[in-house]
Amino acid sequence: MFHEIKHSRFFAIIVLMTVAVVVLAACASQPSAKPTAQATVPAAAVQANNPGTGAPTAASSAATNPAAPATGSVSFAKDIAPIFQATCISCHGGDKTEKNLDLKTFASLVAGSENGPVIVPGDAANSLLIQKVQSGNMPKRKPHLAADQIQLLVNWVNAGAQNN
Repeated sequence: MFHEIKHSRFFAIIVLMTVAVVVLAACASQPSAKPTAQATVPAAAVQANNPGTGAPTAASSAATNPAAPATGSVSFAKDIAPIFQATCISCHGGDKTEKNLDLKTFASLVAGSENGPVIVPGDAANSLLIQKVQSGNMPKRKPHLAADQIQLLVNWVNAGAQNN
């Protein structure tokens, strides 16, 4: 009987060590979380101070790498609509409006989908749109949104989801 107990303890130790190795390997392969805080120097100022560097202008960088505006406020027209245009409109606008959700305009976004509102102004945690992009469920047919794009959406909704 002593031999069976000793053998089962040995087996349990091997299993625990294997689990630990798998968990550590998984953690090591994950990219480390990076702060989402962005520098508040506008890209246009960087380019103006460093001519010839190829630094993107504020207008060109907004669509490709949206960051929190220098003023701290998020604009639907300048920050949010370009994200929707680049990643969402092909399924939620134009000829198609999956789930009757149209993201082409502020008014159509506020109208929501066949399931009701998709944003709760002032409450990103309870906004379906935010839940879908944070979980990676949306967009379905395009690459997931970047962390800074998701943060812009969260900031915009938490600030009241204004049509600005």
